Amino acid sequence: MSITALVAQEIERKSLVNTSDYLNAVPGVTISDALTGFSQIVMRGLATAFAEQSTVSTYFGEVPFTNPLRFGTADMKLVDIERIVVLRGPQGTLYGSGSLGGTVRNIPNAPDLNEFEGKIDLGYSQTAHSDDDNDKIVGVVNLPLLV
Repeated sequence: MSITALVAQEIERKSLVNTSDYLNAVPGVTISDALTGFSQIVMRGLATAFAEQSTVSTYFGEVPFTNPLRFGTADMKLVDIERIVVLRGPQGTLYGSGSLGGTVRNIPNAPDLNEFEGKIDLGYSQTAHSDDDNDKIVGVVNLPLLV
């Protein structure tokens, strides 16, 4: 079985932002933007026609993001992610019929029930030959539930 894993430090070091950023670097995986905010992931050359169930399942933690009634999978932003695991298929025994080609698991950081912590990421840039500015604000807060 072929497995590719990216940990949080690698995601941060490579400045990976969304699904296509990391899947384009995984051998044997192709990703194409289908509709705004949605992508079709192809592993092992197994693909489907438009509006058919995808052959690659996508998970956020233990929650499936692949919808059999919609083309492709949602494009997730990589915020507060512990690791990403790409499992080449077939993965039907563990992840169901939508994972014939493989499975992509986005595993978020587990909450810390005892500590308060936060993180903020700010970015600003300008595009050449444009009057518009580019800015980015991403924040994460962990609130303790146990005192």
